[in-house]
Amino acid sequence: MRVMKRRRVLVISLIVLAFAMVALAAVLMHVLRVQVVLSGDSDLKVNVGQPYHEPGAKAFLGSSSLPLRLADLEVRSSGKVDTNKLGEYRLKYSANWLFFESSSTRRVLVVDTTAPELTLKGNAEVTINAGSDFTDPGCSAVDNLDGDLSQKIKTNGQIDTLTVGDYVLNYEVKDGSGNTATAKRTVKVVPVKQVSQVNPGHKVVYLTFDDGPSRYTGALLDALAARNVHVTFFVTGSGDPALIGRAAREGHTVGIHTFSHDYKKIYASKAAYLDDLNAINSVIAAQTGSPTHIMRFPGGSSNTVSSFNPGIMTTLTRDLTNMGYYYFDWNVESGDAGRVKTSDAVFNNVIAGIQRHDVSVVLQHDSHGFSTEAVGRIVDWGISHGYTFLPLDETSPQAHQRVAN
Repeated sequence: MRVMKRRRVLVISLIVLAFAMVALAAVLMHVLRVQVVLSGDSDLKVNVGQPYHEPGAKAFLGSSSLPLRLADLEVRSSGKVDTNKLGEYRLKYSANWLFFESSSTRRVLVVDTTAPELTLKGNAEVTINAGSDFTDPGCSAVDNLDGDLSQKIKTNGQIDTLTVGDYVLNYEVKDGSGNTATAKRTVKVVPVKQVSQVNPGHKVVYLTFDDGPSRYTGALLDALAARNVHVTFFVTGSGDPALIGRAAREGHTVGIHTFSHDYKKIYASKAAYLDDLNAINSVIAAQTGSPTHIMRFPGGSSNTVSSFNPGIMTTLTRDLTNMGYYYFDWNVESGDAGRVKTSDAVFNNVIAGIQRHDVSVVLQHDSHGFSTEAVGRIVDWGISHGYTFLPLDETSPQAHQRVAN
């Protein structure tokens, strides 16, 4: 009996001890733990090409619920960061004590945050005269990863070289990582400086002829040559262009009038007008050796034939002046484009007109024979009465009229 009792006590003691050991193990498993703590953030970024400084980690045996730090442990790390290559890298830090083990992971992102280098070719601010040509010199772009990005530069903005104002060209380029570089260029379109008008003196007459050359222009040139008088021809695209060259060689001024003389066409827009102007100026250049900036609007600056396009003459007179053109109207009208149909009437109108002015700009048309026939008599009368006849140039009085449109 006594032996059986001792065995029973022993068995119970062993069972209690086992339960105690299990409970102790459970407590140790819950209380004691290997902890791996990262130094610094768990997510880090480093710019491509820059060195990566490893902050590391620390490990210790401690408690997850009590401020216990029983022992420092050795940390093992695995993984590698290549800062020369974009991407996501993971570093693992591990430690163990007996059968206790733990680890932590850090994510390292190698990124490109460097914008391309965008460099203007030429000056950031450019000033040009209205009417001159402008060629954008552009930019170059280089990226630390993508290399030459010059072909990927986008340009926004337009330059109207025919209209005075400040214009901006914006340039933008993006690299493969989405980094953006921008630049801008300011282009100032300024008016061409006009030559100052000069008082030509007293009793000066500028005879001007529109709408030629015609079949009457040759005889008119002969009459003027016989009197050693020089005038101004505002020419068109009709007739024999060789007469334009002859007029220039004989000392007359050749100015722009119109190539087509089609009001509806040339006054449809500023662009349409300039197309017509450039067409006749090309003819003039071919015959005289150079283009001209002396001109007369078809119908004059005060015309109403352009009223179908409101404001066009206000625009043209302003912008053509800014582009360096000199436009001339008149203060004496021969009437040969209206009711007057005889040489005598033209003579009387011109003589009456020039007597009312100290400086006269006379409008005639060498497309009408009865008008050109009056020129010899007009010149003879003028010379005999002390008048001087001159061709127009950039310094001459322009006899501008009030712009009506």
